[in-house]
Amino acid sequence: MALARIACWESYAEEETIITEGTEATRFYVIESGRVAVEMKVQFGAQAISRQATTEILDGGNYFGWSTLVPPHIYTSSVVSIEPVRVIRLDGHELRKLIDEDPYLGYRFMQVITNIISKRLIRTRNTLVHALSILSHDLKAPLVAVQSYLEVIAGGFAGDVNEEQRDMLQRSMQRIDELLGLISDILDVSRIETGRLEQEFKPMSLVEVAAKSLDDIRAAAEAKGIKLVFEHPDGRAEMVGAPGRLHQVLNNLLSNAVKFTPDAGLVTLHIADMGATWQVQVSDNGVGIPAEDLPFIFQDFFRARNVEVGGSGLGLAIAKKIVTAHNGRIWAESPCQDTGRGTRFTFTLPKDLKPYVPKTR
Repeated sequence: MALARIACWESYAEEETIITEGTEATRFYVIESGRVAVEMKVQFGAQAISRQATTEILDGGNYFGWSTLVPPHIYTSSVVSIEPVRVIRLDGHELRKLIDEDPYLGYRFMQVITNIISKRLIRTRNTLVHALSILSHDLKAPLVAVQSYLEVIAGGFAGDVNEEQRDMLQRSMQRIDELLGLISDILDVSRIETGRLEQEFKPMSLVEVAAKSLDDIRAAAEAKGIKLVFEHPDGRAEMVGAPGRLHQVLNNLLSNAVKFTPDAGLVTLHIADMGATWQVQVSDNGVGIPAEDLPFIFQDFFRARNVEVGGSGLGLAIAKKIVTAHNGRIWAESPCQDTGRGTRFTFTLPKDLKPYVPKTR
């Protein structure tokens, strides 16, 4: 009865705007019949033309305008009718007063809002993955083509090239490599966070994956005179996981260890049987990580202040997401407690992997 006093019926014709993104949120709506489109403004770059992108279609029984209940009470999306619509409109100010007076009513409304936000978050993440997949393909194809042409020119197959020109071409190809790596990293983040990694899970040998990663970085280590040590238990270290992704984790940790270890240094890869889990450690005697940076190294796009080489700052973040998707843990210590120098990354992986369900907070 209390809600009835602050509610009224409203009807909207096709293609009529009901609420506008960015305006003050003063009303909450329940759809009785018809369908509406939830839209958001999309603009890539300051000079680009703004466009409205549909993020969700709602029909009878659904709600919109939840921002009226959540400070700062600004609509985060626009809503447009895509066919004749009939709604129940609740006054936002009066609704907030009722919720303050009736905690149970407030609890029920917060349940509704939580459900709305959760569904939209999942839908948004899935849409992001799809969009990034398309963007990745559309960006990679021309970049690879440009890179191929540059290689042809740098090789002298399109005419004579002097040393200064060849150096400029080599630098351009390196920049394209970095950009291609960044595109792949961003796409990896979206795939892992939406739970798609479990599609790659299968019986595997952790020892074989580790050996392959060592082979991948061996040439770089030999070029610096760095000794590689591989310590592991007898057997294959069987488990269930995504071998390609764990190979990616080890490649990142090992390549970083080689990169930040001085000439004639030491990099150790150690696998230990901990009963229900495997423990993997990558240790070096290199420059280490500044203490003030250590708590942040697994964050997206973070790079330690003593890092001078290029990169996206996503490598360790992706490594953590992959390990977490295997229901494992990863951490770092710098300097290593036993040697007083360098860095040691440790991660654990359960032998009996259960499906991972990503959080939708």
